[in-house]
Amino acid sequence: MSGAKVFSLEALERFAQDLQLVRQSLLKELDGLELETRRLTGWIDNDADAYWRGQLQLSQRRLSEYSQQLSRCLASVRPNEQRPCTEEKKRVAREKERLQLCEQKIKQGQAASLRWQQHLLKVHTKLHRCRDLAEAELLVAHDRLKSHIERLINYTQLRSGASAISTNRSAATSDTMPVANDASHLEGSMLSAAPLEEHPTEQSSDRTSSLPTPQSGEAL
Repeated sequence: MSGAKVFSLEALERFAQDLQLVRQSLLKELDGLELETRRLTGWIDNDADAYWRGQLQLSQRRLSEYSQQLSRCLASVRPNEQRPCTEEKKRVAREKERLQLCEQKIKQGQAASLRWQQHLLKVHTKLHRCRDLAEAELLVAHDRLKSHIERLINYTQLRSGASAISTNRSAATSDTMPVANDASHLEGSMLSAAPLEEHPTEQSSDRTSSLPTPQSGEAL
């Protein structure tokens, strides 16, 4: 089992806060990327295609109108007369080019949509991996780190409490030691002084024995 040396709980708490900020920032960026991919998909598949199809229909109507104008211009010419109808011919030519451009854009949009769908699969795969990292792995790592920090805080509090109790016991023991020494010293002095009380008795008995014993018939 691997171990670690922890020198600062505050540093671990700051790291847990930074990890949570990274997780939230990553989720925010992923939301922004998913929104942009949806916008781009909608523009390629819907907006751009709808625009050029609308332009194609408009160009077809204009081409039909300009062609009719050119036909009327040419029909109004007498057999012995020739009218150039230059302006009508230019309009028809420009609208044909516009029609071809619209058809080309529609085809390019369809090809771009297919390529984008293929690329979008890869993008979605990477986005899903990043989201799993933010929503699952980083969240689990943050919760486990917070749990370890709480355990370390509890351990530190218990250790500091035990150290305080041990210090108080040591201080109490050092305070009672002089009292015991004084009591033992007093008891020793009393024991050493006790035999001194027996000397007067011994002296009185010695004095009594040294007195002369009265003879019988003598007056005391």
